[in-house]
Amino acid sequence: MRSHRRAHPSPSGLLAAAAAGVLAFGLPALTQSAQAEDTQPVVVSNGNFAAPVVTSGDSKAGVDDWTGSTGVYSAARAKHPLNYQAAALNWANKPISLTTRLRGVEAGSTVTVSWDDSTDNTPSCPADIVNSGATYTVSVDGARNKPQAFSTNAKQTWFQGRIYRFTAAEDAPLFTFTSTETRGGGECGAWVANVAAKETAAVISTDPCAANPSDAACKVTGANQAAIDKCPPSNRSCLQSVAGDGREEKDGIANGKQTLTAFTDKPRSDTPNSAVSELCSIPNALTENVKPGDAPVPPSSWWVC
Repeated sequence: MRSHRRAHPSPSGLLAAAAAGVLAFGLPALTQSAQAEDTQPVVVSNGNFAAPVVTSGDSKAGVDDWTGSTGVYSAARAKHPLNYQAAALNWANKPISLTTRLRGVEAGSTVTVSWDDSTDNTPSCPADIVNSGATYTVSVDGARNKPQAFSTNAKQTWFQGRIYRFTAAEDAPLFTFTSTETRGGGECGAWVANVAAKETAAVISTDPCAANPSDAACKVTGANQAAIDKCPPSNRSCLQSVAGDGREEKDGIANGKQTLTAFTDKPRSDTPNSAVSELCSIPNALTENVKPGDAPVPPSSWWVC
């Protein structure tokens, strides 16, 4: 995209233009480039395809920490600008899939995976692949995460910074490159290198009503909160009309203090059972409404009163 210098419009002009755009077209959906960038690094095991090391010859079968019947090309053969080795998406004259798990990623996180790609630079690769680029897809587990198709640059030059963004449907999601290149009998295809990832963890709600807003208690709580939100912070009478004056809570605290005082101030001449019977009123009050099956351990087994 070319950059142009222009005079800065006035703030009022910006507001008018924004309002006109919303009225004319509605609110646009966020595009990939407009979304917030994921910033927390994700460890991609052997993402630079440095193992196995290819020190002699052009390639070696197998890719450590990845699943797929393919191999790695040496840095000298791959000719990556940053001297990385490359993994092939076509191997033994057939297209293959290359898969790894993004360890440490939790379900609900948004993840951005980046990598570089190029076309196999074997001189015998068909001219139509060399001139138009090799094709492949990227996918990740999860029904809402659709595979995305890619094509390498023409003339066997590296593209640096491909991107695929998704929301993890599970912990440690499975990430896959799949070749769709069959021209030339599957002999030549895409190479990938320098795979990296970043994430933004999901925001976990601590509100128990967020998952079940139709619950009767949640409806009451929501209505009370809505009423409180309408009260000015300085208007105590308005807030008190919704939240109450806390009389029941204050009475409960006072009764608890009274019971504890009666227990600790027992004369030495009183029997221990007399003090215990008074103190038992506290746990008994707490558990009197607990029914069998409400807790793994029955309240009757918590203490003896």
